[in-house]
Amino acid sequence: DIQNRMWDAGAGGPRGFAERWLQPPLKKRGQHWIQHVGFETPSTDEVHVYSYWQGLRWKPDETEAPVLALDRGLRALTYLAESRGATLADIADNTRTPVATTYRILKTLQARGMAEYSELTGRWVVGSHAFHVGNAYLDRSNIVEIARATLGALAASTGETVNLAVEEDGNLVYVFQVESNNPVRAIIKNGETGNLHSSGIGKALMAYMDGFKVDQILTARGLPKHTHKTLTSRDALRAEFETIRQQGWAIDDEERFIGMRCVAAPLFNSFGNAIAGISISGPTARFSDGEIEAFSKAVTNSARLISEKL
Repeated sequence: DIQNRMWDAGAGGPRGFAERWLQPPLKKRGQHWIQHVGFETPSTDEVHVYSYWQGLRWKPDETEAPVLALDRGLRALTYLAESRGATLADIADNTRTPVATTYRILKTLQARGMAEYSELTGRWVVGSHAFHVGNAYLDRSNIVEIARATLGALAASTGETVNLAVEEDGNLVYVFQVESNNPVRAIIKNGETGNLHSSGIGKALMAYMDGFKVDQILTARGLPKHTHKTLTSRDALRAEFETIRQQGWAIDDEERFIGMRCVAAPLFNSFGNAIAGISISGPTARFSDGEIEAFSKAVTNSARLISEKL
């Protein structure tokens, strides 16, 4: 009954629950717990209050319990990045954080250069310092610097967009691009993610993965169908992996976006492990079967040159 009443409009939410329904000495303990934890995220507060009511205590493992203020700040920053800018109300609503708290979070991020406010649009956007922090991801490897010149030459010779991507936690993460000058071109931003099974680079990497790891990824991520050409069965993927290993390159034949094709090849380190991949992407009108043959030679040659330096 009390669990239901705590969400009653008259109870004032979880704070009202603790103040009205917990009687001394429980009320005192409840207030102390409120002060320590805070009540600003309904999605977690219900669990916290219920846990307290059941055991009259809440003792999280300090090695695992999240820092709530930091978690809220990261959620706000993540939403800014995904939305490409948003109003205070939108951020508060989508992160399920009170407006006043959201405002303090944004002002803190702004002070650190992680967020910026536009007086002209009334929207908050990711700050310039976030770019520097994000680039630290690339410091784990010098692969971008090693590949930069070769990828630039590949883009210049083909006239198409060239991409560099890695596998991260079962997803494909794009870390570097050289965009085509053509008005109709493939545009993929740094940090953008995608499914492995529906991309040229993703399939090129999976073709050289341990079979157990491939099964783990497919079990966790599934095989979502993006277009009618997306491979959605493990047998079909395994057959394609064999073809990729034989020819040394992979193709995304409108499997992620209709009207777009890409040709990709893996990059190998000194131990022979496929650690990244590169691709040439563009509209199907410029990726005829004849062009695919030429692009495949260009991308595999570039992949070999880069791999020799890794």
